[in-house]
Amino acid sequence: MACSLEALGRDHLLEQETFFRRLAIETPDDELREMILGMADAYANAATLAGEVKTIDPEVARRRRRHEAPVAH
Repeated sequence: MACSLEALGRDHLLEQETFFRRLAIETPDDELREMILGMADAYANAATLAGEVKTIDPEVARRRRRHEAPVAH
Protein backbone atom coordinates (compact mmCIF):
# COMPACT_ATOMS: atom_id res chain seq x y z
CA MET A 1 0.00 0.00 0.00
CA ALA A 2 1.56 3.27 -1.09
CA CYS A 3 0.68 6.58 0.50
CA SER A 4 2.48 9.88 0.69
CA LEU A 5 4.21 11.29 3.72
CA GLU A 6 2.12 14.44 3.27
CA ALA A 7 -1.11 12.44 3.50
CA LEU A 8 0.11 10.67 6.62
CA GLY A 9 1.03 13.99 8.20
CA ARG A 10 -2.33 15.52 7.29
CA ASP A 11 -4.16 12.49 8.72
CA HIS A 12 -2.20 12.80 11.96
CA LEU A 13 -3.09 16.48 12.25
CA LEU A 14 -6.77 15.68 11.71
CA GLU A 15 -6.61 12.96 14.37
CA GLN A 16 -5.15 15.48 16.81
CA GLU A 17 -7.90 17.98 15.96
CA THR A 18 -10.53 15.31 16.70
CA PHE A 19 -8.82 14.41 19.99
CA PHE A 20 -8.85 18.02 21.20
CA ARG A 21 -12.48 18.58 20.14
CA ARG A 22 -13.56 15.48 22.08
CA LEU A 23 -11.50 16.57 25.07
CA ALA A 24 -13.18 20.00 24.98
CA ILE A 25 -16.63 18.38 25.13
CA GLU A 26 -15.64 16.59 28.34
CA THR A 27 -14.00 19.63 29.98
CA PRO A 28 -16.23 21.36 32.56
CA ASP A 29 -14.10 24.52 32.91
CA ASP A 30 -15.08 27.18 30.34
CA GLU A 31 -11.68 28.87 30.17
CA LEU A 32 -9.84 25.58 29.76
CA ARG A 33 -12.38 24.46 27.14
CA GLU A 34 -11.67 27.60 25.10
CA MET A 35 -7.93 26.92 25.23
CA ILE A 36 -8.48 23.32 24.13
CA LEU A 37 -10.71 24.44 21.26
CA GLY A 38 -7.94 26.84 20.24
CA MET A 39 -5.60 23.86 19.99
CA ALA A 40 -8.16 21.99 17.89
CA ASP A 41 -8.46 24.99 15.57
CA ALA A 42 -4.67 25.18 15.26
CA TYR A 43 -4.49 21.52 14.22
CA ALA A 44 -7.34 22.03 11.74
CA ASN A 45 -5.51 24.99 10.19
CA ALA A 46 -2.26 23.03 10.03
CA ALA A 47 -4.05 20.14 8.30
CA THR A 48 -5.49 22.56 5.76
CA LEU A 49 -2.05 24.01 5.07
CA ALA A 50 -0.53 20.53 4.84
CA GLY A 51 -3.00 19.77 2.09
CA GLU A 52 -1.95 22.87 0.16
CA VAL A 53 1.83 22.60 0.48
CA LYS A 54 3.61 21.10 -2.48
CA THR A 55 7.15 19.77 -2.54
CA ILE A 56 9.61 22.27 -4.00
CA ASP A 57 12.79 21.27 -5.77
CA PRO A 58 15.75 22.20 -3.48
CA GLU A 59 17.47 24.14 -6.26
CA VAL A 60 14.34 26.21 -6.90
CA ALA A 61 14.06 26.93 -3.17
CA ARG A 62 17.70 28.10 -3.06
CA ARG A 63 17.17 30.44 -6.00
CA ARG A 64 14.04 31.90 -4.39
CA ARG A 65 15.89 32.54 -1.11
CA ARG A 66 18.67 34.39 -2.95
CA HIS A 67 16.12 36.78 -4.44
CA GLU A 68 14.28 37.53 -1.20
CA ALA A 69 14.63 41.01 0.26
CA PRO A 70 16.79 41.28 3.38
CA VAL A 71 14.92 41.44 6.68
CA ALA A 72 15.01 44.84 8.40
CA HIS A 73 16.24 44.76 11.99
